[in-house]
Amino acid sequence: MRLWIATLWFVISVIGNPAMATSLADDSTLVVVSYNIKAARGMDGQLNLRRTADVINRLNPDIVFLQEVDSMTHRTEEVDQMMKLGEWTNMKPVFGAHRPYDGGAYGNGILTNIPIKKQQIHQLPMTAKPLTALSVQLLNKDWESPIWITGIHLYMTAEQRMAQAKKLNKIHQDYIVPVIIGGDFNSTADSQVMRYLSEQWQIPAKKGNSGTYPADDPVKEIDYIIFKPNKYFKVLESYVAETPLASDHRPYVLKLKLK
Repeated sequence: MRLWIATLWFVISVIGNPAMATSLADDSTLVVVSYNIKAARGMDGQLNLRRTADVINRLNPDIVFLQEVDSMTHRTEEVDQMMKLGEWTNMKPVFGAHRPYDGGAYGNGILTNIPIKKQQIHQLPMTAKPLTALSVQLLNKDWESPIWITGIHLYMTAEQRMAQAKKLNKIHQDYIVPVIIGGDFNSTADSQVMRYLSEQWQIPAKKGNSGTYPADDPVKEIDYIIFKPNKYFKVLESYVAETPLASDHRPYVLKLKLK
């Protein structure tokens, strides 16, 4: 019941409340972040959602893709994590559940300060448990066309992640507007999955240490933000933020200019 209340809260407060729809004015620069938050449990073992919000606020983003988000679960004190993060970051929250979990739900989240026009949840090829992708259409009043953004968390085996990557391509194959996908791909840059995606998507290189996992000593690059078509975007910055404590992943930051 609490999960349905949280879902109703989103529908009423975000889609039905124009006052929450802010814009980027004339600025066509987007700061996009992907962050696996591990349900706000840090490398110190402490559950601290406010710390997660503080990390996000320091990055000053326009769009945030979040993975491993809890909604009303017992293990995270029955908190609607996306609602709280939206409140503490002053951004609009969207939650997309993979499946019910521990009295609530578990899935992906998106935060944005750009007006939301549509929301979709796509089923991805599952592992032992259901898996989804969360898509949101955004339209700023100064943009000529909307953009679609999709948050994902791919897993488990290489074969399963490849099937999920192929489904992502199928979902977005007919889009002619700008599309951004962000999340935990659980795949290194030289993997078959990322090589396959690079055939249709731009995958920016990260400046400096590209490792995103584990947060205290990152040696694996498995978090990405990818986009297409290339003609709509210019990469201004691409880096991993140095945040070793708040989660077991570090956030990846991509600054884009819409052409």
